[in-house]
Amino acid sequence: MAKTTKWTILGLNCYPDADGQTDVVFEVRWMCTLTYRSDDGEVGFQVQQSGPCNVSYEEGEPFTPYADLTEAQIWGWVDEQVDRPAIEAQLDEQIDDQITPTQVTPPLPWAAE
Repeated sequence: MAKTTKWTILGLNCYPDADGQTDVVFEVRWMCTLTYRSDDGEVGFQVQQSGPCNVSYEEGEPFTPYADLTEAQIWGWVDEQVDRPAIEAQLDEQIDDQITPTQVTPPLPWAAE
């Protein structure tokens, strides 16, 4: 049994023109997925969390053209605002709750199966 975590950049929202630059990123959309697989490799459980990360650009600051942005640079922006270890811990708890539930909702005793 194994848990794997995958972080993904879903997209970049941009202003077409801002402060004399084109395609200026103002928001990064990210997602974290935690997958629990059984010993035979089958997906048992999967949980996700996603969100936005705001980015600002001030005229005169260093600017990287959109075509030259790197994934590492984008993750640097996200890491300034998002506590990735805390999100991974929350998702891990959600998986553990699915593996060993602390609450269940059995069928009603009088309901026909």
